[in-house]
Amino acid sequence: MQSTSKNLKDKIALALDFSREEEVIAFLSQLNPKPKVLKIGLELTSSVGILCALELVNQLCPESEIFLDLKLHDIPNTISKSVEALSNLKYKIKFLTLHSLGGSKMLEEALNASKNSLNIVAVTVLTSHSNESIQKDFPRITDFTLPAFSSDLVRMAYQAGVRWFVSSANEARMLKKQFSEIKLITPGIRLKKIDNDDQSRVMTPVEALKAGSDLLVIGRPIYKAENPQLEWNNLIHSLN
Repeated sequence: MQSTSKNLKDKIALALDFSREEEVIAFLSQLNPKPKVLKIGLELTSSVGILCALELVNQLCPESEIFLDLKLHDIPNTISKSVEALSNLKYKIKFLTLHSLGGSKMLEEALNASKNSLNIVAVTVLTSHSNESIQKDFPRITDFTLPAFSSDLVRMAYQAGVRWFVSSANEARMLKKQFSEIKLITPGIRLKKIDNDDQSRVMTPVEALKAGSDLLVIGRPIYKAENPQLEWNNLIHSLN
């Protein structure tokens, strides 16, 4: 697979899984080139608030696009008002995640509330889940498989109008074959095996892109590295 460093960098959403502003500043200040997409999740927003988190990232990396990973899941009216509020913030959001389990009505109202100012992204099955964990937690569910369940969730959300999805790379090839227009954001990307990892279904960047992933979510392999800048450089050159 041929790729330039710039093209590969544009396919990475760097996850800011920190709870303190000082950690974000220390991490982003040392990285060059800056990431094309930065993912802000519950750790940072729960600690400093959504607006403060957006302001911080905008100051440090004004050219980076924002992926706000809140995984919203509530009744349609509440979600609609929340998405509308987020769409009207002064700091523009590129991607916003919602749980597809909220159903078609919730997703439709979210899309309407967004007014095309951001991409509504439907989360399918978390990469921390496995067939075994689902069957253990819900023993009365029979004939359950993650690929089939992921496909059902994407079909429902697709019919509601969603085109961006969060999915394990394990299901990416299957989903792209079934729904050629969709875009897939893939967490659980690992450069190498990490002990005590809470992700059950993982792939390398090369494997995930070949499987059909459009945007790779990577965090721990970079910010937990002994030399984050070196690891970042190795990553963005890894497909050349």
